Amino acid sequence: WLYLVVMVAVMVAYIFEIICWLILGCVVNPNKYLPYSVATITLLVHTQATYHRLQQKYKEFRTRVVGVVMEAFQAKLAGAMDMVRKAAGTVQGAIDSATTAVNSGIEGATGAVSGAAAGVGASMASMPGLGGAAGAV
Repeated sequence: WLYLVVMVAVMVAYIFEIICWLILGCVVNPNKYLPYSVATITLLVHTQATYHRLQQKYKEFRTRVVGVVMEAFQAKLAGAMDMVRKAAGTVQGAIDSATTAVNSGIEGATGAVSGAAAGVGASMASMPGLGGAAGAV
């Protein structure tokens, strides 16, 4: 760990030494070093401006893409909700028709059972020796 700290300190000191020599060279002979300094500064400023411009374009693009995706998602969700409502209506119609069929079946079965009970009662009444049992049915 200490070795890493020492190496970083030496590297920073070396970079500052280079910067000091460059500044000294600009003071001693400005005609030779000034074009390089201007070119370096121009490159750094241009790079920073381009980076910020690209970051802004990325944010705009991302906003547009998220908007389009959300619109498509909302459309799909609305379509799915319509399908669910239609399916719920179809299921409710099927339940209503099944309930009606069951109720009519129950009424028909009740009528048939009543008719059969009356027929059995009549049959029992007509049989000799079971006349008293007919009233129990």
